[in-house]
Amino acid sequence: MDTNHDPAGVDAAVEKGLRAALWLVRGISGRAIAAAAASFGSLEAACAAPREALAAAMGLGPGGTKQLLAAPDDLLSWARSHVSQVAARGGRLLLRGDDSYPDLGTLADPPEAIWLRGAMALASDGCLDAVAIVGARRADLGAARLALGFGASVAAAGFAVVSGGALGVDAAAHQGALDAGGRTVAILGSGVLRPLPASNRRLFSRMLASGGGLVSELPPLEPARAEHFPRRNRLIAAVARAVVVVRAAAGSGSLYTARAMRALGRPVYVVPAPELGPASAGGEALLADGAIAVRTPAELVDALTGRQTEAERTLDPLEGRILAAMDPLPAGVAEVAGMLGMSASEVSRIVAGACARGLARPAGPGRFVAVRS
Repeated sequence: MDTNHDPAGVDAAVEKGLRAALWLVRGISGRAIAAAAASFGSLEAACAAPREALAAAMGLGPGGTKQLLAAPDDLLSWARSHVSQVAARGGRLLLRGDDSYPDLGTLADPPEAIWLRGAMALASDGCLDAVAIVGARRADLGAARLALGFGASVAAAGFAVVSGGALGVDAAAHQGALDAGGRTVAILGSGVLRPLPASNRRLFSRMLASGGGLVSELPPLEPARAEHFPRRNRLIAAVARAVVVVRAAAGSGSLYTARAMRALGRPVYVVPAPELGPASAGGEALLADGAIAVRTPAELVDALTGRQTEAERTLDPLEGRILAAMDPLPAGVAEVAGMLGMSASEVSRIVAGACARGLARPAGPGRFVAVRS
């Protein structure tokens, strides 16, 4: 952080460092930091005041005050040590107001600081360049395969795939984007130096190596906690320009992401489940509340780009489900039949018709893939 004094004698680098330091303290919001600067004239003056006075100026409750009192005496050095640790792992700090800070639309109380490892797909000039794909952590094979296909198709269409880095649908969506050679970003419910779950570490490494990123507003070494996930989910909504819910139960965190997306005035898409039940109740509720149904990855890409082909307009629902199971990755007839709860003979008949119409093609012994126009 270079030293830079403004005409009023405030050191801009020190102010930025102290903003980062106060953001590291659990329970302090961006509004509280702004209140401290306004009350004392600068954050340097605010942080030189007794901690009790600073807590009062920020309007902190007992919990936030306790955390502030426990913070190190030298807040500036504390923040700089975090910046150095993240930089050593190829990361950086993005402060609100910086040119590199992402466009979060009209998000209420946006993060004062975001930690980033790797790269982030940023919106510019209102372009739709990032799509969130979210859903159940305990996803069945069918839901995971759907997420894989949607991730691949979204990435192949030139969009970045954003998700939460969790097990299940999130991991499959990230994987699909990587398999398609695209970009994908994980918004974490833990710190960027402690990406969790640990079982996804190879996936995180591949994301970074492929030009994607790990993002969090939490302190770099913060563990995952239940209270972090609503914040994480609303940040997923703010970074993306549309969200696709692949599978969600009634209490799924994906519903929080969908609500946050709606509050930002952005579209919510839902992949209808083949069967109604507890695992899909949340998605069905979103559809009943006006979310847009998308049954195939191609249908989603068309919705995002405004394209629609004549062949896709004439698909019957059953044919669309089977093609979705073979898009973008090849699948065998028995595999598709098991996923959709159909007989292999019925799937085989429909696949043969789809091949005759140019909507599918063979892709290895006993395997077929949907043909995208």
